[in-house]
Amino acid sequence: MWDPLPLRMLSLLAVCLGPHLHAQGPTTRLEGLVLDPLSQPVANARITVEVDGEVIAHTQSDASGTFVLARLPAQAVVVRATTATPDVGGTVVDLFAEPRGFARIHVMPARQVACTVRDDAGKAIAGAWVVCTPIGAAEFGCVGSHTLSDGEGRFALTHVPFGRIALRAWAPELAG
Repeated sequence: MWDPLPLRMLSLLAVCLGPHLHAQGPTTRLEGLVLDPLSQPVANARITVEVDGEVIAHTQSDASGTFVLARLPAQAVVVRATTATPDVGGTVVDLFAEPRGFARIHVMPARQVACTVRDDAGKAIAGAWVVCTPIGAAEFGCVGSHTLSDGEGRFALTHVPFGRIALRAWAPELAG
């Protein structure tokens, strides 16, 4: 005799998962190459892909500086490369309506910036959002970095490009 229970379970699964599967939308593949300032391949660079400031994928470059990420959303993404040296580089890649995208990332020397976020009275601010962006050419905007200050207002940004930067901190009801 035929048992309708498996069919009902499949229907329930389709109802529950349907919106989530549809919300993911089309995906695409990203291939890339990480190069140093002398255009030599960079091995073991950490590659992150961000959408609206949220890391959605990560990988590492191989010995020839190449990397591949599959199943990325078909939209504009920020691709960053960082190394332990530290070096940093990044680019924006528009993956919309492309079956495959390519990113060529040139890294540049970077530094660490550490400080404490304080209010006008000198009191440390915990949980402040700290953002650093290079000043100048628009193409360097994608190598900015961000973090939150700790319980004593301290923060450290590890891959800040050399040169002029804008460093901003925000906290509820405070900005500076």
